[in-house]
Amino acid sequence: MNRISNCELSQGTSLVQDMETFERTSTQSSTRSTNSYHIVAPLHYEKNYAYPLIVWLHENGGSEYEIQQVMLQISMQNYVGVGVRGPIHVPNTRSFQWDETVGGILKSHEHVIASMEAASRRYNIARHRIFLAGFGAGAQVAMRLALNAPQLFGGVISMGAGLPKGNTPLRHIQHARRLKMLVCYGRESQRYPEDDVCNDLRLVHTAGLKLHLRQYPCGDIATTEMFKDADAWIMDVVTNGASSQSSSTEHVSASQWN
Repeated sequence: MNRISNCELSQGTSLVQDMETFERTSTQSSTRSTNSYHIVAPLHYEKNYAYPLIVWLHENGGSEYEIQQVMLQISMQNYVGVGVRGPIHVPNTRSFQWDETVGGILKSHEHVIASMEAASRRYNIARHRIFLAGFGAGAQVAMRLALNAPQLFGGVISMGAGLPKGNTPLRHIQHARRLKMLVCYGRESQRYPEDDVCNDLRLVHTAGLKLHLRQYPCGDIATTEMFKDADAWIMDVVTNGASSQSSSTEHVSASQWN
Protein backbone atom coordinates (compact mmCIF):
# COMPACT_ATOMS: atom_id res chain seq x y z
CA MET A 1 0.00 0.00 0.00
CA ASN A 2 1.16 3.49 -0.79
CA ARG A 3 1.60 5.13 2.63
CA ILE A 4 2.89 8.68 2.24
CA SER A 5 1.17 10.59 5.02
CA ASN A 6 -0.10 14.15 5.12
CA CYS A 7 0.36 14.82 1.42
CA GLU A 8 -2.79 13.74 -0.41
CA LEU A 9 -3.32 15.83 -3.54
CA SER A 10 -4.70 15.53 -7.01
CA GLN A 11 -2.55 15.33 -10.12
CA GLY A 12 -3.85 18.70 -11.24
CA THR A 13 -2.70 20.76 -8.25
CA SER A 14 -1.73 24.29 -9.23
CA LEU A 15 1.35 24.16 -7.01
CA VAL A 16 3.08 21.73 -9.34
CA GLN A 17 4.20 23.47 -12.52
CA ASP A 18 6.07 22.57 -15.68
CA MET A 19 5.70 18.79 -15.37
CA GLU A 20 6.64 16.48 -18.19
CA THR A 21 6.34 12.76 -18.84
CA PHE A 22 9.12 11.20 -20.87
CA GLU A 23 8.34 7.80 -22.35
CA ARG A 24 10.69 5.33 -23.94
CA THR A 25 9.52 2.14 -25.65
CA SER A 26 11.60 -0.93 -24.84
CA THR A 27 12.72 -3.03 -27.80
CA GLN A 28 14.51 -5.65 -25.71
CA SER A 29 11.40 -7.76 -25.14
CA SER A 30 8.81 -9.23 -27.43
CA THR A 31 6.19 -7.83 -25.05
CA ARG A 32 5.64 -4.12 -25.61
CA SER A 33 6.42 -2.11 -22.46
CA THR A 34 6.67 1.61 -21.83
CA ASN A 35 9.08 3.11 -19.33
CA SER A 36 7.76 6.41 -18.05
CA TYR A 37 9.26 9.22 -16.00
CA HIS A 38 7.55 12.24 -14.53
CA ILE A 39 9.61 15.39 -14.07
CA VAL A 40 8.78 18.22 -11.66
CA ALA A 41 10.51 21.56 -12.20
CA PRO A 42 11.23 23.95 -9.32
CA LEU A 43 9.13 27.07 -8.97
CA HIS A 44 10.85 30.16 -10.45
CA TYR A 45 13.35 27.97 -12.31
CA GLU A 46 16.68 29.72 -13.02
CA LYS A 47 18.36 28.26 -16.09
CA ASN A 48 21.82 29.51 -15.11
CA TYR A 49 21.79 27.64 -11.78
CA ALA A 50 22.74 23.96 -11.68
CA TYR A 51 20.07 22.26 -9.56
CA PRO A 52 20.38 19.12 -7.46
CA LEU A 53 18.22 16.32 -8.83
CA ILE A 54 16.04 14.03 -6.70
CA VAL A 55 15.28 10.71 -8.40
CA TRP A 56 12.32 9.12 -6.59
CA LEU A 57 11.35 5.43 -6.61
CA HIS A 58 7.77 4.82 -5.48
CA GLU A 59 6.42 2.14 -3.15
CA ASN A 60 4.96 -1.01 -4.70
CA GLY A 61 1.48 -0.13 -5.89
CA GLY A 62 2.46 3.45 -6.76
CA SER A 63 3.64 5.16 -9.94
CA GLU A 64 6.00 7.82 -11.23
CA TYR A 65 3.41 10.50 -10.35
CA GLU A 66 4.21 10.01 -6.67
CA ILE A 67 7.02 12.52 -7.29
CA GLN A 68 4.40 15.31 -7.22
CA GLN A 69 3.57 14.56 -3.58
CA VAL A 70 7.22 14.08 -2.71
CA MET A 71 8.42 17.43 -4.07
CA LEU A 72 5.61 19.28 -2.30
CA GLN A 73 6.84 17.74 0.96
CA ILE A 74 10.59 18.27 0.37
CA SER A 75 10.84 21.57 -1.53
CA MET A 76 9.29 23.12 -4.63
CA GLN A 77 12.19 25.56 -5.04
CA ASN A 78 15.50 23.83 -4.33
CA TYR A 79 15.47 20.84 -6.66
CA VAL A 80 14.39 19.27 -9.90
CA GLY A 81 12.56 16.03 -9.20
CA VAL A 82 11.93 12.98 -11.36
CA GLY A 83 9.76 10.00 -10.50
CA VAL A 84 10.64 6.65 -12.02
CA ARG A 85 8.01 4.02 -12.78
CA GLY A 86 8.62 0.48 -11.52
CA PRO A 87 9.15 -2.12 -14.27
CA ILE A 88 6.23 -4.40 -13.37
CA HIS A 89 2.68 -3.30 -14.20
CA VAL A 90 -0.05 -4.49 -11.82
CA PRO A 91 -2.80 -5.90 -14.11
CA ASN A 92 -6.01 -3.89 -14.38
CA THR A 93 -4.56 -0.95 -12.42
CA ARG A 94 -2.42 2.12 -12.94
CA SER A 95 0.04 0.80 -10.38
CA PHE A 96 3.54 -0.60 -10.69
CA GLN A 97 5.99 -2.70 -8.70
CA TRP A 98 9.72 -3.31 -8.45
CA ASP A 99 11.61 -6.49 -9.30
CA GLU A 100 14.76 -7.39 -7.32
CA THR A 101 15.82 -10.30 -9.48
CA VAL A 102 19.09 -9.83 -11.36
CA GLY A 103 17.20 -8.95 -14.54
CA GLY A 104 14.85 -6.65 -12.65
CA ILE A 105 17.73 -4.80 -11.01
CA LEU A 106 19.36 -4.24 -14.40
CA LYS A 107 16.10 -2.95 -15.87
CA SER A 108 15.54 -0.60 -12.91
CA HIS A 109 19.09 0.73 -13.32
CA GLU A 110 18.38 1.45 -16.98
CA HIS A 111 15.14 3.24 -16.08
CA VAL A 112 16.90 5.41 -13.50
CA ILE A 113 19.72 6.34 -15.88
CA ALA A 114 17.20 7.20 -18.60
CA SER A 115 15.25 9.42 -16.20
CA MET A 116 18.43 11.24 -15.14
CA GLU A 117 19.34 11.85 -18.78
CA ALA A 118 15.82 13.09 -19.56
CA ALA A 119 15.91 15.55 -16.65
CA SER A 120 19.38 16.75 -17.67
CA ARG A 121 18.27 17.38 -21.24
CA ARG A 122 15.41 19.56 -20.08
CA TYR A 123 16.95 21.36 -17.08
CA ASN A 124 20.33 22.49 -15.76
CA ILE A 125 21.32 19.64 -13.43
CA ALA A 126 24.42 19.45 -11.23
CA ARG A 127 25.70 16.01 -12.21
CA HIS A 128 27.54 15.51 -8.90
CA ARG A 129 24.40 16.39 -6.92
CA ILE A 130 22.00 13.64 -7.96
CA PHE A 131 20.22 11.98 -5.04
CA LEU A 132 18.45 8.65 -5.39
CA ALA A 133 15.57 8.21 -2.94
CA GLY A 134 12.53 6.05 -2.33
CA PHE A 135 9.94 4.66 0.04
CA GLY A 136 9.31 1.03 0.97
CA ALA A 137 10.12 -1.32 -1.89
CA GLY A 138 11.31 1.70 -3.88
CA ALA A 139 13.71 2.59 -1.06
CA GLN A 140 15.14 -0.94 -1.11
CA VAL A 141 15.75 -0.68 -4.85
CA ALA A 142 17.23 2.82 -4.44
CA MET A 143 19.74 1.56 -1.89
CA ARG A 144 20.70 -1.37 -4.11
CA LEU A 145 21.16 0.74 -7.23
CA ALA A 146 23.16 3.39 -5.38
CA LEU A 147 25.48 0.77 -3.86
CA ASN A 148 25.86 -0.88 -7.27
CA ALA A 149 26.89 2.40 -8.91
CA PRO A 150 27.89 4.78 -6.08
CA GLN A 151 29.93 7.00 -8.39
CA LEU A 152 26.71 8.19 -10.07
CA PHE A 153 25.06 9.66 -6.99
CA GLY A 154 25.71 12.38 -4.45
CA GLY A 155 23.74 10.34 -1.92
CA VAL A 156 20.84 7.96 -1.36
CA ILE A 157 17.80 8.29 0.90
CA SER A 158 15.77 5.33 2.12
CA MET A 159 12.43 5.76 3.88
CA GLY A 160 11.28 2.55 5.50
CA ALA A 161 13.94 0.12 4.25
CA GLY A 162 17.48 -0.85 5.14
CA LEU A 163 20.46 -2.27 3.32
CA PRO A 164 19.61 -4.66 0.47
CA LYS A 165 20.16 -8.39 0.87
CA GLY A 166 21.34 -10.84 -1.77
CA ASN A 167 23.03 -10.39 -5.16
CA THR A 168 26.22 -8.98 -3.53
CA PRO A 169 25.11 -5.37 -2.93
CA LEU A 170 28.56 -4.41 -1.54
CA ARG A 171 30.68 -5.74 -4.39
CA HIS A 172 31.88 -2.16 -5.09
CA ILE A 173 32.80 -1.59 -1.46
CA GLN A 174 35.66 0.85 -2.08
CA HIS A 175 33.40 3.24 -4.00
CA ALA A 176 30.46 2.54 -1.69
CA ARG A 177 32.44 3.86 1.28
CA ARG A 178 32.24 7.32 -0.28
CA LEU A 179 28.47 7.13 -0.76
CA LYS A 180 26.42 9.19 1.70
CA MET A 181 23.28 7.42 2.92
CA LEU A 182 20.27 8.55 4.95
CA VAL A 183 17.85 5.96 6.35
CA CYS A 184 14.57 7.08 7.93
CA TYR A 185 12.40 4.43 9.57
CA GLY A 186 9.49 4.09 11.99
CA ARG A 187 9.95 2.70 15.48
CA GLU A 188 6.87 0.49 14.98
CA SER A 189 7.88 -0.63 11.49
CA GLN A 190 7.13 -4.23 10.55
CA ARG A 191 8.98 -3.95 7.25
CA TYR A 192 12.19 -2.76 8.92
CA PRO A 193 12.13 -4.04 12.52
CA GLU A 194 14.66 -3.22 15.22
CA ASP A 195 16.59 -6.48 14.75
CA ASP A 196 17.18 -5.64 11.09
CA VAL A 197 18.26 -2.13 12.04
CA CYS A 198 20.84 -3.50 14.49
CA ASN A 199 22.15 -5.98 11.92
CA ASP A 200 22.51 -3.19 9.38
CA LEU A 201 24.37 -0.99 11.85
CA ARG A 202 26.87 -3.77 12.56
CA LEU A 203 27.44 -4.19 8.82
CA VAL A 204 27.81 -0.44 8.34
CA HIS A 205 30.52 -0.23 11.02
CA THR A 206 32.33 -3.31 9.69
CA ALA A 207 32.24 -2.12 6.07
CA GLY A 208 33.08 1.50 6.90
CA LEU A 209 30.00 2.92 5.20
CA LYS A 210 28.65 6.45 5.72
CA LEU A 211 25.13 6.01 7.05
CA HIS A 212 22.98 8.58 8.84
CA LEU A 213 20.09 6.81 10.61
CA ARG A 214 16.95 8.48 11.98
CA GLN A 215 14.09 6.85 13.87
CA TYR A 216 10.56 8.27 14.07
CA PRO A 217 7.52 7.44 16.26
CA CYS A 218 5.47 5.78 13.52
CA GLY A 219 5.04 2.55 11.59
CA ASP A 220 5.48 1.81 7.90
CA ILE A 221 4.69 5.24 6.51
CA ALA A 222 6.68 8.12 5.06
CA THR A 223 5.93 11.21 7.13
CA THR A 224 6.18 14.94 6.66
CA GLU A 225 8.98 15.01 9.23
CA MET A 226 11.00 12.50 7.22
CA PHE A 227 10.73 14.66 4.11
CA LYS A 228 11.77 17.78 6.05
CA ASP A 229 14.81 15.95 7.40
CA ALA A 230 15.64 14.66 3.92
CA ASP A 231 15.61 18.23 2.61
CA ALA A 232 17.91 19.40 5.42
CA TRP A 233 20.25 16.44 4.91
CA ILE A 234 20.54 17.02 1.16
CA MET A 235 21.20 20.73 1.67
CA ASP A 236 23.88 19.85 4.22
CA VAL A 237 25.57 17.48 1.75
CA VAL A 238 25.29 20.01 -1.08
CA THR A 239 26.59 23.01 0.87
CA ASN A 240 29.35 21.66 3.09
CA GLY A 241 29.42 17.88 3.16
CA ALA A 242 28.98 17.85 6.92
CA SER A 243 26.78 14.78 6.63
CA SER A 244 29.74 12.75 5.38
CA GLN A 245 30.68 11.55 8.85
CA SER A 246 30.59 7.82 9.54
CA SER A 247 27.46 6.16 10.86
CA SER A 248 25.26 8.10 13.26
CA THR A 249 21.89 7.39 14.81
CA GLU A 250 19.19 9.84 15.85
CA HIS A 251 15.85 9.20 17.55
CA VAL A 252 13.06 11.70 17.03
CA SER A 253 10.95 12.14 20.16
CA ALA A 254 7.18 12.52 20.27
CA SER A 255 7.60 16.20 21.11
CA GLN A 256 9.78 16.74 18.06
CA TRP A 257 7.25 14.82 16.00
CA ASN A 258 4.48 17.21 16.97
